[in-house]
Amino acid sequence: RQVALKILPAEYVSNDERIKRFQREARAVSALNHPNIVTIHDVGEDGGINFIATEYVEGKTLREMIGEKPRLTEVLNIFLQICEALSAAHACGIIHRDIKPENIMIRPDGYVKILDFGLAKLSDREKNPTDNFTRTAKGVI
Repeated sequence: RQVALKILPAEYVSNDERIKRFQREARAVSALNHPNIVTIHDVGEDGGINFIATEYVEGKTLREMIGEKPRLTEVLNIFLQICEALSAAHACGIIHRDIKPENIMIRPDGYVKILDFGLAKLSDREKNPTDNFTRTAKGVI
């Protein structure tokens, strides 16, 4: 099957906090099971390269679609799917914190997938007490 690889940039490989944040992203997304949230297939490290393998989502980003001036019915369908996915994530205690048009893919069949949980935060530690999300780094939005 085709997959998309997210690779931790080489300049962060020696930064323990960045590696932990990268791994937290993978755990956050893999804890979610919703058709509008990207699926994680594997997380690992090989030859010093940290990676997250996710499903490959063919389509356009929401940013690209906005430029095409979609019909109101398409817009409402997209936002309904986004809201359902975020609601499912929030129900699991996970806040995305980086929703933007570049992190939302629309497949050719109109199906929406939310990507990139790199800034995700656990909102309720009682739901998953073993996970401990930290604040973003100073100067990082």
